[in-house]
Amino acid sequence: MNGSTIPLICWDSCICLAWFQNETDKALDMIQTMLDKISKGELNLLLSAVSFAEVIDRAKDSKPGTEFEGFVKRPNVTVANVDERVGRIARIIREDALQAHDAGKLKQGVKIPDALITATAVLYKATELHTYDSVLREYGELNPPILRGLLIGRPEDIPAGPLFSPE
Repeated sequence: MNGSTIPLICWDSCICLAWFQNETDKALDMIQTMLDKISKGELNLLLSAVSFAEVIDRAKDSKPGTEFEGFVKRPNVTVANVDERVGRIARIIREDALQAHDAGKLKQGVKIPDALITATAVLYKATELHTYDSVLREYGELNPPILRGLLIGRPEDIPAGPLFSPE
């Protein structure tokens, strides 16, 4: 769990993939700033094993895939396994999102992989979950109690103040 004074952020798979695939419609400069802060030990990164698997699967046998596997071995990068605790929180997130969908507050429910990633962020007490997934961002805007204050959004949209300002 995060007992450190260094901020802990969680990345959805799409953040890593945007970087590796050089998706120029994404805020690559912001992602680079965070990568630099992670490299300097100024920021802790949490990845769900789900994200790890998705990134490795898409980047297999490539230079980015090899770099990613090396990057996650840093002491301030945690790849968290999916366990019973994550599964229970993910179930609540999915049920909550389904109720929000039925009430017309969400365009669709939260998919299982996204619920597991979000549950990991909640369990490990990340302050932010960065994603380009519109459903997760929309769910985060509802600020349900299960999120325990977790901010969900695109890296460039979360009001984190000077932490992510380009240097």
